[in-house]
Amino acid sequence: WKTQGESVIVTAIYPRQNQEEELTSIKPLKAKGAEGFEATTAKGTQILYQAATNAPGPLKTAGLSAVGESLLLAIGPDGSRRGVALGCQSLLIAGKATAIPSADFEFEVVGAQLKTTPIYTPLQPVKIAPADTTAFVGQQVVTLSCATPKAEIRYTLDGSDPTLASPLYRGPLTLTSSTVVKARSFRPGTTIMPTTMSGTTTSVVSEASFAAIAPAKALTPPNTMPGLRYEYYEGSWQDLLSSTDRLTPVKSGVVDKLFDISPKGTAPTYAFKYSGYFEAPADGVYNFIAPPEFYEPNIMAAYELRLFLDGKEWYPATSRHALGTWSVALQKGKHDFQVYYADLRADGVAKMNKPGEKPMVWDGTVPNIQLSGPGINKGALAAQTFSYVK
Repeated sequence: WKTQGESVIVTAIYPRQNQEEELTSIKPLKAKGAEGFEATTAKGTQILYQAATNAPGPLKTAGLSAVGESLLLAIGPDGSRRGVALGCQSLLIAGKATAIPSADFEFEVVGAQLKTTPIYTPLQPVKIAPADTTAFVGQQVVTLSCATPKAEIRYTLDGSDPTLASPLYRGPLTLTSSTVVKARSFRPGTTIMPTTMSGTTTSVVSEASFAAIAPAKALTPPNTMPGLRYEYYEGSWQDLLSSTDRLTPVKSGVVDKLFDISPKGTAPTYAFKYSGYFEAPADGVYNFIAPPEFYEPNIMAAYELRLFLDGKEWYPATSRHALGTWSVALQKGKHDFQVYYADLRADGVAKMNKPGEKPMVWDGTVPNIQLSGPGINKGALAAQTFSYVK
């Protein structure tokens, strides 16, 4: 049903199994403050449905009266009465109030008694924090939370999926070694692990890997200057993607910042190799965050991007936790830094992207790598953090 101001449009869709199973009748079931329909199936089942025009509102169908959002009642040929109530605040059977378990429930009327089964929406998955890093030095405090009120959280630290026998989360966890944290929420009162994936009694499993790592030692290069050295290459996209070691730079020099492509020529596909030093302002873990187009599957980046820090190559996380992030531990000071960026798009943007539609090929100018860490709020890589040997 769909609310339109003070009116409600109710549409009945009957999924017949064969041509003989037509509804024998269907007609509006209107009342003050409610709209609905009354239908009869070929087998004699009577179906009555009402939706409040201004929910919660008064609903009434064949001896049942309620205040709620909607009320569905099916009366079988044998007189059995079963139904569904949504957003229900109160329910009367033959004018007598009866207890209800929750706002949403399935029910069966037996005489003047009501047998109910609560209807639950899926539990929200557990959020594992911090959500923007995969590494730590010394120890890491991890917190778990769930947006579903009163949900119980159970967790494991050994890589296994949480069950009802797993520890109940009662407060922050302190990790001192590399650990895989898994957690899921449970509806209070659950005593048996479900055999289906409805998510109404337990949520999906949330997972996060935290690696205990040692900080890379800082370097002490002499005579450094602000900026980065660059080498500029031209060639086919195949060579720029896979044969970089055999390419000869067309030109080289110094730029003020990373991804400065002003020295490029007119070649449709080209590459830059930037090198120098990254300045870590303090000891700690630094998180390099990849641009979304680099790891999202719904768009072609059409560029190659490789980042090296102290000789180790960047490999952004591919799991949901800290997706697209590379976490490294650094001592305060300078660290060897290199980036290889190859733009392989040529005329791909003009050929494949259509005006007014979501682009198939990334149409930006240069990648936007972001950084967070001690003393650095998440943002673009600042030019002052880089230097080169004169």
